[in-house]
Amino acid sequence: MAYSTGMSPARRHRLITLGRLTLLDPSGDEDRELATRKRKLALLTVLATSRRPWTRDSLVDLFWGEQNEARARHSLSDTLSHLRRVLGPDAISQRRTEVALADDIALDVDVLDLQEAVRAQQPAQVVTLYGGPFLDGLHVGGSPRLEQWIDSERRRIDGLFAAAARTECESLLRTARPVDCAALAARWLAVAPTSPHAALFRLRALAADETPEADQRALDEYAAITRQLEREYGAHPDRLVVTVAEELRMRVKDRQAAGPRQVPASLPPVHPAAPVRDDSASPSSTVHVFAMASAAPVTASSRRTWPWLFAITAAAVTTVAVLALVLRQQPANRLATKPSPVATSIAITDSPAARALYDRAVLAYDRDGNREDAVQLLDSAIAIDSTFAMAYRRLGQIYDNGVDGRSRSIQMLTLAARHATRLPESERLITLGSYHRTVTGNFARAASAYRALLDLDPNDARAWANLGTVYDHLGDRQRAVEAYERSIAIDPKRALTWMNLSDGRYALGDAAGAWRTLDSMSLAFPGYPGLFMRSAALAHAEGKRELTETQLRALIASANDNVYLRAAGEMLLAKAYWSWGRLDEGDAARERAVQLDRQRGARDAALAGEFDLAMAAVWLRADTAAARTRIATALRTTPMTSLSIEDRPYLDASIALASAGQSAAAAAMFAEYVQLADSLTRRRDASREHHARGMMAMALRQWPEAIAQFRQVPDALCSICGLPELAKAYMSAGHRDSATAIVQRYRATPSQRRLDMTDAFHGEWLRIYR
Repeated sequence: MAYSTGMSPARRHRLITLGRLTLLDPSGDEDRELATRKRKLALLTVLATSRRPWTRDSLVDLFWGEQNEARARHSLSDTLSHLRRVLGPDAISQRRTEVALADDIALDVDVLDLQEAVRAQQPAQVVTLYGGPFLDGLHVGGSPRLEQWIDSERRRIDGLFAAAARTECESLLRTARPVDCAALAARWLAVAPTSPHAALFRLRALAADETPEADQRALDEYAAITRQLEREYGAHPDRLVVTVAEELRMRVKDRQAAGPRQVPASLPPVHPAAPVRDDSASPSSTVHVFAMASAAPVTASSRRTWPWLFAITAAAVTTVAVLALVLRQQPANRLATKPSPVATSIAITDSPAARALYDRAVLAYDRDGNREDAVQLLDSAIAIDSTFAMAYRRLGQIYDNGVDGRSRSIQMLTLAARHATRLPESERLITLGSYHRTVTGNFARAASAYRALLDLDPNDARAWANLGTVYDHLGDRQRAVEAYERSIAIDPKRALTWMNLSDGRYALGDAAGAWRTLDSMSLAFPGYPGLFMRSAALAHAEGKRELTETQLRALIASANDNVYLRAAGEMLLAKAYWSWGRLDEGDAARERAVQLDRQRGARDAALAGEFDLAMAAVWLRADTAAARTRIATALRTTPMTSLSIEDRPYLDASIALASAGQSAAAAAMFAEYVQLADSLTRRRDASREHHARGMMAMALRQWPEAIAQFRQVPDALCSICGLPELAKAYMSAGHRDSATAIVQRYRATPSQRRLDMTDAFHGEWLRIYR
């Protein structure tokens, strides 16, 4: 960034502060007069980067605070005179008590260029400009305040680089440039050795070729990362990094045991015929209407896994429109669209009546989006045949995809795994994969099950789709998208896979591709209830308020007697209204959702809704008294002990209580959660735990602890969660630049979680933040 644009580039100096500290003269050579005068260059850096006048007293205190005052003032005058000789007599304006660089000084500064690239959302330029840590290696003796300032700025700028590196790595992987991503991730790890995201991108890039040599390179790197963490930090790799390494080891072991595996050739992205449209135009409300209705994302229970990341089952929704779409779109050289016998879903039961109920449930859920009818039919099937593994699996997946019923999901999938020996090998592997992904949280074993199924049949669409959800959990969006594309190329009749593909493309920054995916889905699944929900989430992420409201109102209107859908629609409408500052409308919609949840017997969801209303009172109206009254009334009406342990929203309660300033009650609620929750629950809720701990620290004004906790909230499934709270914690601690960097990161990160997770209580604050 330049202070003046009127000077020819050939006559400008350039101050280098990243990776080293030096001043380049207009010819590009290092200025000899200042090459060894690091304190003088540091003072120039302070004046250039702050872009504001400094009092002479402040500069004396910052640079010569431990020296005699007369000597310190002489040193300041000498430094300013030296800088004028080099940069020009008018380069530094000086009033009686203040010092500042002249507005028209012919000086470029690399760190200002970097910050400008951040504001312009140009991550490639940011990582190019980042030459290393800010003022790396500089030590100015006798200036402790300067050392503190340098450390603070260094952390802030490193954070800007890390955020840009993450975005750029995703882009590099998306464009098949893993070598460049690996090199960038190595630079990122050098700056942030403990960052799990840097390690994940490094491993993903090294293993991108999926060859034995690539896998071994990634495993060697994992070993090196582990050794460094243990030696220098006394720490261990993040659980997600460990899981990726376990998957690599299993892949190597499987390859050694079975030899080379034949898999389909890599497929180009699937872009079915869709209306031609300028990508910058607003999407048509009659076309962009796809989502999975039964997966309405809410904060209705302590579970905070990705509510729109659906387990894919063997749905067979065969319609003339779908078949026509397939015949029209598939080129001759693409994978055969006819599923093989191995991939065919066979509902194994000795009871024809149970099988008939199962088939009706499949149609109700996959074709019509009717969750309640599907659950009732499957419950009836299990009542007839208590060993019906596939019915148990279906129920477990439906509950896991929903907004409540966590304990039922675990129970059903556990029973499915117990009876899986009755199933054919393909169904057994799908069942075990679902069990490990959802119940044990062992993504490596889940991936191993799906890969084993692909060994049996490379054209099993379910295996590819489920493998995509595993990659999503691990934060590997590019491989997830590729898996979804392969699944759709084999069998395009799976609505949930299309929806996951739309999510994945948007997370990779391809908003136009996400909309095109929904366009194509609307042709194959017209009238699907969840179309409205998905369209609303994407429209909200894009800032299209009118379309967001239209789609959510359409969802509510189309739900008719489906109380579950109406509650989900009202809940999301409330969050949209809150994020737009329409507080009364938001409160009314959330109250309607709570009443609907009570009507359908979902007491945990209703309780969490009351906590939402309390949070709105605190964050949006600054009415702490009203929030405390609502929380107390809600807990009297629905005591935690009246719910199953798995469904008790302890963390929601802890966050709401802390927000209302009731730190002791919040701590007690959190302690009860820690005492009762099993290790699996805590592993799944790790991000939410950090959120609760951060809020409790905020309530106690423990800013460093709050910052440390909120920094651990974003994860693979919600990269923006916790960022608004982190920005506010930095502000409270007086670190405005860090808060600004976090807000910029939030704004620049593509995510469809804004509607259900972040914007409701923070959207307006983030919008007006300057």
